[in-house]
Amino acid sequence: MPYNLEPLPYPTDALEPYIDARTMEIHHDFHHGGYVNNLNAALASYPDLQSKSLEELIRELNTLPEEVRNAVRNNGGGKLEVMSRPNQDCPWSEGHYPIMCNDVWEHAYYLTYEPIPLFKKPLLLFVKCA
Repeated sequence: MPYNLEPLPYPTDALEPYIDARTMEIHHDFHHGGYVNNLNAALASYPDLQSKSLEELIRELNTLPEEVRNAVRNNGGGKLEVMSRPNQDCPWSEGHYPIMCNDVWEHAYYLTYEPIPLFKKPLLLFVKCA
């Protein structure tokens, strides 16, 4: 199978007390692991698709056989990241694909809080397909 569940890049208790270790284990091993297993199962009969990167599968989603299209869409997804970019720099130049941009501080609170450099960066939510 082409896809593997990557280990967390930090200990499961690293986010305590906000998220406990057991919740992280369940979410990573069971939920995220389930997506990986389901994607591999959906592609089991399609060796030509197994050789594609996840990004290629998502980009070519509408050309995939109908039998696997929903499984790839629902289980392949991508890596969701929340980032801030200075000066509204476009994340496309870094290989990211924005799904939501939120420019709150620049306009909505500018007069109340005046220019506070730390908060003048727009919040960008994007997917990077790995």
